[in-house]
Amino acid sequence: MRKILALSALAVMLCGCPSGTQQQQIAAAAQNASIAVQGFQQVEIASYQAGAVSAEDHKFIEQQLVSVAQMGKTADSCIRTATTKQGTIQCVTTAIATVDQLNASGALYIKSADAKQKYQIALTGVRTALAVIVTIEGGTI
Repeated sequence: MRKILALSALAVMLCGCPSGTQQQQIAAAAQNASIAVQGFQQVEIASYQAGAVSAEDHKFIEQQLVSVAQMGKTADSCIRTATTKQGTIQCVTTAIATVDQLNASGALYIKSADAKQKYQIALTGVRTALAVIVTIEGGTI
């Protein structure tokens, strides 16, 4: 269920964006964020089931992925109500700040070096996809 929650929020993120090619580029960037989370989540679950990730790390990571899903929902809602490109950029930069915070939390909390590295790579992928959206909208990070 949590897997579906995280992926659904990211997959629908940014539905209120401009039309045409720009919207397609933004949708592709949002999809890349979803793919990063999905890939990480599948690897992490397999690692946990194989005993390579502790139950404590696994639970923490699950909670963080729920936070990623909530961030996606919040960003989507913000973007839907934004009336300017600058407003959209602010919504996405707020999401980036959340990703940065989640990444820092994982670096401090996750004990497994392998799980920590994969977690950081996944969140870097999400951050990069969000940064692409800001760039498409004409902003800078």
